[in-house]
Amino acid sequence: MAPSQRSRSQALNHQLSPAEVAQGVSALAQLDDDRQARRESVSGVHIDDSDEEGDSPSPIYHSFLRDDSSNISKLTNFAPIEFERLWTYLRGYVRDHWNVGRGRKCTQRPKDVLFMFLTSLKHCGKWDILASVFKIKSPTFQKVITSFATVVSSFLYKRFVVSAADKYTMETLVLGGNTFRNNPYARYATDVTFQHTNMPSGQMKERSAYYSAKHHLHGYKAEVSVLPNGQAIIAKLTSRFFATMRSSICNIFSRATRRLSL
Repeated sequence: MAPSQRSRSQALNHQLSPAEVAQGVSALAQLDDDRQARRESVSGVHIDDSDEEGDSPSPIYHSFLRDDSSNISKLTNFAPIEFERLWTYLRGYVRDHWNVGRGRKCTQRPKDVLFMFLTSLKHCGKWDILASVFKIKSPTFQKVITSFATVVSSFLYKRFVVSAADKYTMETLVLGGNTFRNNPYARYATDVTFQHTNMPSGQMKERSAYYSAKHHLHGYKAEVSVLPNGQAIIAKLTSRFFATMRSSICNIFSRATRRLSL
């Protein structure tokens, strides 16, 4: 590799200083608080150890982890041990399907991209805000995250949603004692939540598909069906966005379970 290419790669795969990590976590936490406050104000909306840069295989992820292990949960809704388990499932698939073939390759480490991808699912309102947290140019950040999402979304859905539907049949739930208390004959509970977003670009006809007359907002409707043991078996979006946020699934399951228990 030429010296200029090596220096460019090192500049892109960089560790963040503790001050930059703290600033990034604070910015996203404030963004999340502001978003929750706006949701609550809208009637009818559901509220949902090495210091050497080259020694770390995932410099961005480990920068946040070393500063405070709770940063991972704050940014992604996954505890570090849950994140590592998810990465174990994804590692081989990502190696074989992402950043391969012809064309310009992404210089970010795959594990770092997964971390930024999960952070985007929880916090993404404007790309430039998240990009600034990770010190990456906004157009580059958006392209990396959306391309990564396109690759892994089908695998994640089959691995964690379709497989649960095949594994936990009604017979299995009944024999295991995992049924709804007041509705023991129901296999799953289904609920829908609304996720507020910025107004999409494009013609009025294209934007209208994302407009909710009930909430007077643009956004996505997420429908999730969840088994009594907490496993989601169906997840649908009325939009073309890349995934349903994990926090949304948890909120939907909580409300759906309460309804069936009444």
